[in-house]
Amino acid sequence: MRDISKEELEKEIAKILENANLACTTTKKVRQKLEESFDCDLMDKRILIDQLVMNYVNNKDNYKAKEEILITHTATTAESVEAPVLEQAASPAPPPQPAQPAASQQAILNRQTRKKKTHWGCVRPAREPAAVIAAVEIKCRQELHQIQMENEERRKENEERIKENEERRKRNLELKEQLLLTKIDYFKRKNKLD
Repeated sequence: MRDISKEELEKEIAKILENANLACTTTKKVRQKLEESFDCDLMDKRILIDQLVMNYVNNKDNYKAKEEILITHTATTAESVEAPVLEQAASPAPPPQPAQPAASQQAILNRQTRKKKTHWGCVRPAREPAAVIAAVEIKCRQELHQIQMENEERRKENEERIKENEERRKRNLELKEQLLLTKIDYFKRKNKLD
């Protein structure tokens, strides 16, 4: 069996993944293509191949993010320059300013939150940093607690209203009973007088 160096593997992996669909390509498929091209078994170098593939994908993503930042920066600087063409030709072009760190962080965040396809075609959300997930969970729990407390207050208010209504009904019944008794007494006295 031939001993293959890390550099040879990196070059071959770059060739394989250069035009490959990264959403459908797995490290197993890459390893199998490497075995075909080197004509040997690379099962013992599986972990190294996994690392090299991940490094290639991460470097490619970082390169794309830098390109996006450079393109947006160039577009914004081109729009902001309003000098006449003659003045631009006479004066040297200002050196491009470095990209804002917030923009690069936003590009990384956008890339992390995009939906990714797994190698079998199912869509799953990209992994988010644990701090972001924890912050969202805390916020959701706080909102849920606030809603539960509001519901509890409404329930107590409703119970109080129900008790008040029951007391009013009892009082109304007592008053009606007294009124009826008073009317009966009145008619009895009136009939006696007649």
